[in-house]
Amino acid sequence: MGKGASKEKEEVKEKGAGKKKGEGMPERILYPCYFDAGLARGDGRRVPRGMAVKGPTMEDLERAVKRCGIKHRKEPKSHPAHWFKKEGRIVAEWKNSKESLLRKVAGKLEVKQ
Repeated sequence: MGKGASKEKEEVKEKGAGKKKGEGMPERILYPCYFDAGLARGDGRRVPRGMAVKGPTMEDLERAVKRCGIKHRKEPKSHPAHWFKKEGRIVAEWKNSKESLLRKVAGKLEVKQ
């Protein structure tokens, strides 16, 4: 484009731009690695080891979220630190802190053998 050419304005979509302030419930993202007892906190675990389980799957996590009665959806995304695992994630509607959500879900989490 030259100096005299007209420039088209591009809309820049920011994170969370799809929702207006005060519209709907805030969303929190949960990855199975947050609840994995085999991981250290530095490797992605977000709950105390006593509340974590060994090798949780997306199905285990979704079952726990359903038991809590939390509205949610599954997405085929990966945790940035574990991008190669392709494990997926849960997007839950939750208005309180993420920490309280993690503890609530961890309390309902059971791994099927």
